[in-house]
Amino acid sequence: GLKAYFSCLQEEHEGKRYKAATINWKINAAKSRIRYVFENTVKSHDPVKRYQLEKALKEIKLLKINSGAVGKDQVLTGDEIQRLITECQDWTISLMIEFLFTTGVRISEMLGILLSDLKRVNDHYEIWILGRGKKERTVFAGTDLIMRIQVHFQGTKWLFEHSGTPYSRISV
Repeated sequence: GLKAYFSCLQEEHEGKRYKAATINWKINAAKSRIRYVFENTVKSHDPVKRYQLEKALKEIKLLKINSGAVGKDQVLTGDEIQRLITECQDWTISLMIEFLFTTGVRISEMLGILLSDLKRVNDHYEIWILGRGKKERTVFAGTDLIMRIQVHFQGTKWLFEHSGTPYSRISV
């Protein structure tokens, strides 16, 4: 059944094909569901049956994904980023680029930072971030950078705010 499902996913549907990542996601979800159902049967206590199930599931190999990894020549160097920050005519964009570079956060994470997420500790700020998949983490930024951002944006709720609302990811 799972092999037939895998074959079906690789076929064309209404003139389109699933991407390898989508097929892998669907296959992993199906494998997970099969394991769940197996765990809730009397056969789950039989080591031979468990082995047979895992062997059958391993026969369905995931597809290789062309990650489209960014080549070395497509990544900005630290000097190039510094030049971008200093030569940018728009102070708003310059501060955002500097913040992204300094903290390593995603644009959507940057725009979701509330002033209440900032915690000053000695000569830097600890910033609570809610990332993809609702994962929480803490990043760090210098006091000077945070102060310049607060003076420029004058947010009352959000770190990066204009007219009382956060910037949208699309506009940035």
